[in-house]
Amino acid sequence: MKHSVRLFSEDMTLIARSSSEGLEVLAQGSEYLRYRSFMLQIEELIKSATWQSLDLLYRSPTSALDLKVGARFAAQTDADEVGFYVEGAGPLIVQGGKPVLQRFFADRLGRHDVHVYEAGGSIRTTWETGKQDDVRLPIQIYLGLTQKCNRSCSFCVSRSFDPAVLPLDTVRKLAEQLRDSVQVVALTGAGEALVHPHFWDAIEILAVGIPNVQFKMNSSGVGLGKAAERLLQYPFRNITISLNAATPGTYGRFIGGGFDRVVESIHQLVVARARSASGGDLRLTISMVLMKSTVSELPDLVSKAFELGVEEVQGIYLMINSSQLEAESPWHQPERTNALLDAASERAATLGVALRSPPRFNEKSGVSNCFQPSSLPETQGQFCVEPWSTVYIRPDGDIISCPYGEEALGNIFKLPLSAIWNSQRYQELRRSLTEKDYQPMCAHCCGFNEAGRVDDYLSHWLGDRNSAGAASRSLPVLERPPA
Repeated sequence: MKHSVRLFSEDMTLIARSSSEGLEVLAQGSEYLRYRSFMLQIEELIKSATWQSLDLLYRSPTSALDLKVGARFAAQTDADEVGFYVEGAGPLIVQGGKPVLQRFFADRLGRHDVHVYEAGGSIRTTWETGKQDDVRLPIQIYLGLTQKCNRSCSFCVSRSFDPAVLPLDTVRKLAEQLRDSVQVVALTGAGEALVHPHFWDAIEILAVGIPNVQFKMNSSGVGLGKAAERLLQYPFRNITISLNAATPGTYGRFIGGGFDRVVESIHQLVVARARSASGGDLRLTISMVLMKSTVSELPDLVSKAFELGVEEVQGIYLMINSSQLEAESPWHQPERTNALLDAASERAATLGVALRSPPRFNEKSGVSNCFQPSSLPETQGQFCVEPWSTVYIRPDGDIISCPYGEEALGNIFKLPLSAIWNSQRYQELRRSLTEKDYQPMCAHCCGFNEAGRVDDYLSHWLGDRNSAGAASRSLPVLERPPA
């Protein structure tokens, strides 16, 4: 059936008119609409229009924005700037630039680090069956270059850390030690890697010293725009931007000023990736720490990601690191949280954005003692493989077993990594997992979920789990059935 579409401003002034066929009803005029409120009316066809002459794609509420239609539009439109109106997905969304549009509708890249967890599962199984004593050096390292950051997020654990900076000599020694083992280097700690005074030197050392290395990084986003073209010269496979809000007001409340600056920086990275011959392997993610005051913005963050041309959004439950944050945990509002996660999932499906959201709450909905899916790829089964595959190195040299580990298992300024990796303390941690005699941080883990459950209050805590009566609300440890 043929249609036309007309868009009106709030005072009913005609803004744009265009037409096409079938469900793909397109309208010109997205440049007018970026900052305008409008009404949309669909009527019978007045005149025909070609894909080349159109710059707005309309989708009905019963039809998701599938990639085939989007890819066709991206390939054929001559517009420099394109808009999308998908009923049920919020207001008009504008994507700037044909390269960005084409990149967004290209085939989605899977998580590049899945093989790390698959290999980790195999290494754990071999170790459990007694076929080896020592564990090969890790195939993935999370390398905290610095605890310094250019943001001051009120919920970040790094606020309590000293602003340490990892020396370049240590980076060089690690590259030499891990040359034949490590495959993925995550430039992720509690700080912002880009503010390390010798960031580019560190990247060069790792890229040259470790054959076929792949990088991933978490960033506040502040400096990504200026660094984009240079970053794309290295094998980055994922960059996650911790935006944590969909509006300037919420961003200002929990992170600080500069929301629009960060959004513009993300846009610059997206455009640089779209124009780069080497950018096709880079997956971009926008993340949000989910709190009672922010989880309602997760659906709009999905729309923001689509607007920017970012293909993935990740939601992570707040990890409570002080009693002042306790009331912000989504654990206190399970039904509301579940509903908002579902709304975000629907929005993501409508717009074609990948969404990695945390497990839904069950216990307070009448389904008690249910294990939740792991937040890691499920290819290794529902079992933690971190102590067999991945090491976390802080800028002060401390080694921790995972992001939720609170106790250092050694320090690389005092011992080589190989000695720490197969030390008695590391082996005790591995045995506690395989024998299900879980240490507290593993018994109440909401991340890797060997034994932890999202309904367990202690699984949302870091630090002193006895404060504010947290322990009294914990659930007993259950043995997970075999995968």
